[in-house]
Amino acid sequence: MTSEPHRTDPVDVIHKHLPLILPDAPPLHRISPVLRNQQPLSTAWQLTFTDGSKVIVKKQVFASFTRGKLHHILTVEKEVCDLLTECALPKVYGSVEDQDLIFLEWCGDHTLDDILQDGDDCQSRFYTQCVINAYSQICSELRRLSSSLSRRVFPGCGIHETRSSWQALKSQINLSQFSDHFGLGLSRSACSDLETLLHRLMDSLADAEPHLGPTDYNARNIVLDTKMRSARFIEFSKLGWDWPERRLTQYVCGSGAGITGGTFKSALNTELCAGYADLASQWACEASSSIQARLDGHHFIYHLVAATKLLEALSSGAKPHILDLWQRPEQRLEDLYALLAFRLSRDEVVGELRTNLG
Repeated sequence: MTSEPHRTDPVDVIHKHLPLILPDAPPLHRISPVLRNQQPLSTAWQLTFTDGSKVIVKKQVFASFTRGKLHHILTVEKEVCDLLTECALPKVYGSVEDQDLIFLEWCGDHTLDDILQDGDDCQSRFYTQCVINAYSQICSELRRLSSSLSRRVFPGCGIHETRSSWQALKSQINLSQFSDHFGLGLSRSACSDLETLLHRLMDSLADAEPHLGPTDYNARNIVLDTKMRSARFIEFSKLGWDWPERRLTQYVCGSGAGITGGTFKSALNTELCAGYADLASQWACEASSSIQARLDGHHFIYHLVAATKLLEALSSGAKPHILDLWQRPEQRLEDLYALLAFRLSRDEVVGELRTNLG
């Protein structure tokens, strides 16, 4: 007879280690699972104390595979958060490495995606501006620290791999299928010409300098405290190289994945993009017009790729998980098509693609 492996209850571990990690904390009132889309997560808990203060404990399920390595997930998250104390990142109070648990500062109960899905344009733009300001500071600090932090890059997230995966996106974009679905009436020759133009845009974006930063960038990883009207970035456990404007696009564009009634949303407009470009030009040492054009290009391609992925999932049935996450696909396609029409810069290449496809 074989015995089952011992399984440690994370809540028991939290109770045991809390006095060691937060010795001056008030008495603990309760431990409850963090909710996402009204469903409890099995890997994150909210600790509420008798004075109303809160702490988040997260189980990094893949941390055990990285123990003893330079890219160890718990070590990287603590090091980055400790180095960027002046930036909008949570404090790391400590960890229980053999259980893959990390204790983090509570940042809020809402995400940027939640606010975007609510449809309040005023709120969305306010928090997007907060995010842009905070993101620029984070980028500036990570640029300064990149030589010391580059040893922490997660395998497969180097500059070469990032550029290769970007080039691979070209084969995923089917402009003929896109034209047929939206009734654009583009001929095979016209689609070929637009494909050439699209590849030219993607090549120019790939030529920009990648920057060190987090690999998990999306609107659910920006947590908002709506009482304090503040925004914090979470999930800095994996570092890699990517383009700042690509990261920002996906940080501020919500997908509403798994949310009833959710869809693709963007709060970006020309004014916000220009503001980001002015801030970024200070730490990137580059003309703001070039930065704004890149942000426009990444915004356009992100939504074009999403539309073609959704069309492929609908037509082939090969990726049902996409339809599970992106519910109401026909409505989502309409919303993606509208987002492609957003003009965020005066870039001529993006403008021509937008005129023909958006």
